[in-house]
Amino acid sequence: MTKEQEIKTLQATAKKLGPDSYMGPWLTRALPFIESAMRSDMPFHTIEQETITARETVAEGERKAKAIIEAAEKKAEQILDGARRRRNDLMDQAARTLQKASGDLEQLSARWAG
Repeated sequence: MTKEQEIKTLQATAKKLGPDSYMGPWLTRALPFIESAMRSDMPFHTIEQETITARETVAEGERKAKAIIEAAEKKAEQILDGARRRRNDLMDQAARTLQKASGDLEQLSARWAG
């Protein structure tokens, strides 16, 4: 059977199945793609192959998303650590300033009292 004969058989089958059958509407919609693939000798991909490809694509996307999230969480933790260190440094500086001010106040008080 030639390609053209196979295409005519598929067309006749789609017509015979009709719009009220299970496969008729699908085959009618798929015919242009099937015919084009047959005429250009393109290999057909099965639904199973397409499903596997789709799952692999989704899995790869999930892996990439997980890596992005992990990197973002790591960066966020670094930023928070830096902010905590800065806060602690400022609190230490404030405590030293208050301690010095307290000492200066005691010296002034001692002078005024004396």
